[in-house]
Amino acid sequence: MRKLVMLGNGFDLAHGLRTGYKDFLHEYVRGASFVGIKVDEDDFLKKILENQSLRGWVDIEQEYYDELKKIVSSPSNSEQGIKRLHKSFGQMQETLEAYLNGIQSGIGNCEKVFENLFDEALEEHSHMLYNSSEHMILNFNYTSTLSIYEKQLKRYSRHKIIYIHGKIHDTRYPIIFGYGDETGEDYKKIENLNNSEYLKYAKSTMYLRNQNYKNLVSFIDEDEFQVWVIGMSCGLTDRVMLKQVFEHKNCHSIRIFYHKNWDNYAYIAQNISRHFDNKDIYRRKLVNYHDSKECPQWHPN
Repeated sequence: MRKLVMLGNGFDLAHGLRTGYKDFLHEYVRGASFVGIKVDEDDFLKKILENQSLRGWVDIEQEYYDELKKIVSSPSNSEQGIKRLHKSFGQMQETLEAYLNGIQSGIGNCEKVFENLFDEALEEHSHMLYNSSEHMILNFNYTSTLSIYEKQLKRYSRHKIIYIHGKIHDTRYPIIFGYGDETGEDYKKIENLNNSEYLKYAKSTMYLRNQNYKNLVSFIDEDEFQVWVIGMSCGLTDRVMLKQVFEHKNCHSIRIFYHKNWDNYAYIAQNISRHFDNKDIYRRKLVNYHDSKECPQWHPN
């Protein structure tokens, strides 16, 4: 069966890269004064740091969308509020790109970490040789970590690689950083404001900068496929895409490659369930924990 292999931030983390938002925020705050950012005067940054302190983790894109919804609900302060939010979010995006670019060179000799997994995912079966696109790797990361497997991946002729959220410092495929949940009443309120500034970081619009999203849709429309979820939390910030993929009639099943144990599997499974209107279909499609696999990890000597 064709595979749609989704690679999230956990793929980078499994290779020893400190690409988590928590790692980035630590460096961001430490270097804020060098780029003229005053932490005490940045309400959005303060909110993120408070939530990280309370929960031990943070999703910057989700925090942005939550803050955006608050501004929409307070029209008396909306114009100034949205300008401040977008100034802060824009600075954060630029700094994130610079941070990720700087740590990419720190990846070690770990190209064998996912070697067996990619062999299993991209195996070409004789009865599928005439398919125009047998498999697809959908990379949600901005980094070039996947490129260390370039030699191995070239052995498999029938697959496509899409950097769906763009690449670091790539003008043709700029990074996509924002919110991707256009379901529910909150998004309708934003649209009905008739002010494009509020839609500046909507992923559904940013996907139109190139052909990547169209290529994904063509892949899922073509024939039956199985989704492999590797290093992804499958949160609501990518709901517009994940809902379309998971609920698609051609999506046969969804297989989670979890981190360490059942707790992580359950966390991802719960997030995936939020993308389904029909929970019975969700339970039918999701591969159970017993038949799932642990995500590989690089362990330096």
